[in-house]
Order: sequence, then C-alpha cells, then structure tokens
Amino acid sequence: MVLPYRNPFLAAKQAATLDVMSSGRLILSVGTGYLRSEFLALGVEFEERNALFDEALEVIGRSWSEDDVVYEGLHFNALGQTQRPRPPGLGPWIWIGGNGKVARQRAARHGHGWTPLLLAPEMAKTTRTAPLRTPDDLARAVEDLYQLASAEGRDGDQLDVQLEWRKSSGITAPLIPPSSWSKS
Repeated sequence: MVLPYRNPFLAAKQAATLDVMSSGRLILSVGTGYLRSEFLALGVEFEERNALFDEALEVIGRSWSEDDVVYEGLHFNALGQTQRPRPPGLGPWIWIGGNGKVARQRAARHGHGWTPLLLAPEMAKTTRTAPLRTPDDLARAVEDLYQLASAEGRDGDQLDVQLEWRKSSGITAPLIPPSSWSKS
C-alpha cells in the first residue's frame, strides 16, 4: 500500500478490516511511492510523500491501539477518533518497502519487516530508491538493518526480510545462498 495516497485513518480502517476478516493473518507492506503521475492524479503533493508516510505510520499504530485519537495532520484533523473493528492482537504486521537507509530506519523503528527490491542502478533511478545488485549488497543492507534495530532497542533477528526480484530488473543471479543470511 502506498501510504501517502490516502488518509491514514482510512488506511488503518481498511487494514484492520482485512486483518479481522483474515483472522489476524494480514501483513501490510507499505511504501512511499515513486510515480509523480500517480501523485498528481490523486491530488497528493509528491514532495510531501515522506512526511505523509511517517505521519501515516504514527496514526495507523495509534488508531489500532487507542480510543479518542487526537491528531493534527498535514491535511486533516482528528478530534477524537475511535476505530472499530480493532485488529486482532497488536494489529497487522507492517513491512516497510524501499532499498534506502530511510526505509531501513523506518523498518527498524516501526516495522515488523523490511521488503527491498533487487534492482540495477537504471531501474533504481526510475523507482527512486537505492540500487541493490548483488547478494553482498543485500547482506550489507540487512546488517545495517540489524544495527539500526539495535540502536532502537529492538532485536534485528525479529524482523522479517522479504525480497522481491524480477527477471527484468537486470540482475542475473537472484538466488541468495543461505550462508549470506547467517550472522557472523
């Protein structure tokens, strides 16, 4: 889900409803978005996407766990919102998408996982994220994620890493040997 495209209370309501319907099995993979034309079509300022994304993460978490949420957002005001249904447990797991350090910082602070893309530099430029070309690039990024999680007082081993790869990405060796994932 591209969080900046929608009001965070609506996103929270949609996700909570799906989580209830799936008996708590929803994993919500979120990103900031990268296509200027989609932002324009939806009437959302492209330059605000990072601020809107961070705002949404906070509001979603609060709406799943608090009553009478008061929040002054960039484009909305909540004056005491209580959301029902509440998701089972603590709510859906949230995976943060993106290859860059900011995405890893968000995953370390707020997420249950990180979902990067193996991308060649040309495609990374198009999607406005950092390139990850090799298993070694990915291993370094995962190690950085673990360090960021530790700095947040969290155990990086508790974070999922879900990798997406497309043959058209220009990366010819998508298989990552399990030895790349063990911590030394």
